Parts: sequence; structure tokens; C-alpha cells
Amino acid sequence: MPPTLFGIDKARSLYISTKSLKLASIPPLDITDRISMLSVAAGLRPVGLLEAEGLQLSQVRDALIDVGIFTWIASSREGDKVLWLATNAEDRKRLKGTSPSEEEIGRSLSYPECCVQDNEVRNNVLYTQPDDAMEALKNVPRSAEKFLFVSHVACSGCLNSEESPTAMMNSQLSSLVQEIDSRMHEVALAIAEATGELQDEGQRSQTIQKIMRLHQSLFSGKSAI
Repeated sequence: MPPTLFGIDKARSLYISTKSLKLASIPPLDITDRISMLSVAAGLRPVGLLEAEGLQLSQVRDALIDVGIFTWIASSREGDKVLWLATNAEDRKRLKGTSPSEEEIGRSLSYPECCVQDNEVRNNVLYTQPDDAMEALKNVPRSAEKFLFVSHVACSGCLNSEESPTAMMNSQLSSLVQEIDSRMHEVALAIAEATGELQDEGQRSQTIQKIMRLHQSLFSGKSAI
């Protein structure tokens, strides 16, 4: 059997078959997981991970298998179900049934090495020096705001450079989403902007409703922007 070819057409086919399925009830997580599986189908990286709560997991898994992606279900460190996906059987064999460290997970998901190392340091601080948690987590909101198309937390070096590995990855994934569905790209940007407004407690309820409407518009076909 010839190898499955991955590219934009494969990613577009997967997007169409899963467009009506909710990957997560929390809109930013749904967008992140959607981009993760599209990046694998497009051949931008060999391994992906859907980390949300697994809504309609069986249907999503069937769609991934239909386009030639290898999948397996595992448990996160918190005991939640996560769905791994890979473009080749070798990566599935290497990872399935194992308990990879945070570093191994980051490298498998093609995160920049600088960010993988930074995440290890951050986790060590959180586990051993909880009083320093705020300082350790300072990059999390900055990363989410600046690099909304990637699923990892960028290190300080990446956050302070427009030509960093994370910046290039974010640009590549942004272009992928734009090419597959420009409306999804608009919704992703709008949800990210609205999420940043949640800090205003006086408007939080209205902002949450706005985010939910934006998310629902992906499935209803009605514009909420």
C-alpha cells in the first residue's frame, strides 16, 4: 500500500468532515485542538494531541482515521482522556502505551526546544517553589495573546523576537487556517481578542456570551463578528 500523502487537501478534507463536531465546550480549547489536528493532516508536523475534554471523540477519531491518520487514546497526568494522532505508525508505536515526560511530549509535538526547556523550568518551579508561581506563569497570558495559533507556551526569547521559532510556527499555522477557511481564521482571532477582555470583571458575563456566540457561529454558518 503506498504511503498516505499529507498536505493542504488532506487538511481541508478533514476540516470539512469535522466542521460540525465540537472538540471542546471551551471555545479557545476547541480552536486549539482543531488547529492541532489540521497541522498534522497538512503534514506540518508528524504528531498532534487533542487535549480538551473529548466531546464527540469517537466521531473525531473516525474522521482522522478516514484520512489516514493514526490515532490512540491515552490518559493525561490529570487522568483525563486525550487523543494522540500521528502521520506514521512508527510514532504511534513509540508513544502508545508509554507515559512520556513533559519534555518528551513537547519534542514529539514539534515545539521549539527553547520552549520545551522553559516549560520544564516552569513546571519545576510550580512543583517545588509554589510561592514563585506568579513569576513562573508570567509568560502564559503573553504567549496566548501574541501566538494564538500555537498550542504551547512560548519562552521569553520567543516572546521578545519577531523571528523566533514560535513566531515562525504561529505564522505558518495562521496561514494554514486562513487557506483552509478564512472565516475560521476570523473567528479564532475574534475569540482570542474577546478572551483578553475577560479581565474586565464588570463586562465578564457579556464577554463570555460573546465568546460563546463566536464559537457557535463556526457550526451554525451564521456570522457573529
